[in-house]
Amino acid sequence: MFTSCSRSPATVSTAMPSSRKSELRTDGEVKLSTGTLYGIIKRLLNDGLIIERRERPAVHDDERRRYYRLTPQGREVAAAEAARLEKVVALARARRLLKKAQPA
Repeated sequence: MFTSCSRSPATVSTAMPSSRKSELRTDGEVKLSTGTLYGIIKRLLNDGLIIERRERPAVHDDERRRYYRLTPQGREVAAAEAARLEKVVALARARRLLKKAQPA
């Protein structure tokens, strides 16, 4: 079972939309060049963590654009990475490197 991936693919898989909206949701915290993003997408596809969606928006869609979604395995890997990051943040807070969590 695939249980880990490097930081960029993990970030991308965690930021994959769960809805039909196609943009990665990172609130501007992650900036990737086009080449880096395409390389990550290729790796995530090859590892079976994402698949290309068949359905496309009906209106004003660029034929070159591709849409992806997490596979069940990809969701497991993203959840494991999120849990790992949560532990890292908890440790940083315990060492007073970060402020206490603010309500979302």
